[in-house]
Amino acid sequence: MDVRAYLLEHLSREALALWGERDAAYLGRVADDWLDAAGVSGSLYRLDRIRVLLPAANRILDMGAGCGTFVRFALGRGYDAYGIEPAAWKLEVVRRKAGRSGYERSWVQRIIAAVGETLPFDDDAFDCVTTFQTMEHVQDVPACCAEMLRVTRPGGCVYIRCPDYALSTYEGHYRLPWVPGLWGKPAERYLALCGKPPAGLRSLHPVSGGMLRRVFMNLGDDAGIRLRIVNVDERRARGLLHLPDGPLGRALTRPLFAARFLRLLFRIEYPVHLAVFVEGK
Repeated sequence: MDVRAYLLEHLSREALALWGERDAAYLGRVADDWLDAAGVSGSLYRLDRIRVLLPAANRILDMGAGCGTFVRFALGRGYDAYGIEPAAWKLEVVRRKAGRSGYERSWVQRIIAAVGETLPFDDDAFDCVTTFQTMEHVQDVPACCAEMLRVTRPGGCVYIRCPDYALSTYEGHYRLPWVPGLWGKPAERYLALCGKPPAGLRSLHPVSGGMLRRVFMNLGDDAGIRLRIVNVDERRARGLLHLPDGPLGRALTRPLFAARFLRLLFRIEYPVHLAVFVEGK
């Protein structure tokens, strides 16, 4: 079985069991994205953001590396990149991808079977720990946040993107319109009306920007770590508009984010997009 067929078989089985997803064309596009045939811009965008946030960063960890696309492109740009991934079938996709032309065999060794709650790295091992569309899937959100802080050196940052369930009017896994804050039994009844299984919902955590900020600040206070938390989208908007940081800059960009919220309404999930700078330990 070739690598695309293997990936698509496992992806389709998981998508049906968790999310009730049967759209073969959609799943094919996801498979191509994970095989680096399409959607490369997501990894390159993340690397561009890291370059802006931490110009001197070199050593990067991707928590929830999936099929290894981000690690591959980070290595191609000269970063000393590693990833962790707990799903055995995704690690097998990585192994099979490495047998194709254009992939270095050493890339496979940099994607390690592990979970975010117990990262297999020393303290202060990385300049940047990044995780995209993963925090809602972990077993223990505070434990993962604590581990990311532990392995990030002073002067580095944790860079996160995930759904904001306090604001999103769309659930991206189920591809359904959503009500912000909808969870538990009411959400399961809504999914039943839509003909979708509750298994996926039960595997998720209702993460939000506010929740993650509180978790990181509490962890920092408890461990004596000085943190500075930045909304990456707001910072980028202020930079493009040459607005100052602080309350005035935030106030002037609020209309932009109100318009963004309306543009995404019931179509695309609203994201958490945070950089947690470790200023001292």
